[in-house]
Amino acid sequence: MQTIDQALEKLSRSEFRSRFSLNEKDLEYIEQKGMDTIRRHAEAFIAERLAPAYIPNDGKQTPMRNHPVFNTGF
Repeated sequence: MQTIDQALEKLSRSEFRSRFSLNEKDLEYIEQKGMDTIRRHAEAFIAERLAPAYIPNDGKQTPMRNHPVFNTGF
C-alpha cells in the first residue's frame, strides 16, 4: 500500500497531470477568493461529487474545467 507522499510523488510524474496548469484567469480567481475559499470549494467538490454513496449523475465525468481546483493538484 502506498503512502500519501508516494502517491503524490507518482502523480507529480504523470504525463496526464502535467497537462493541467493554472492560467491567468485561474490565478486572478485564486487571488480574489483566497486559498481558504479555494480549499473549501475543493472539500465541497469531494463531499458532494465523490464521497456520496449514491451520486445522481453517476457515470458522467466530473468536469475538469472552469475552476482552479481542477487545474492543479489541490
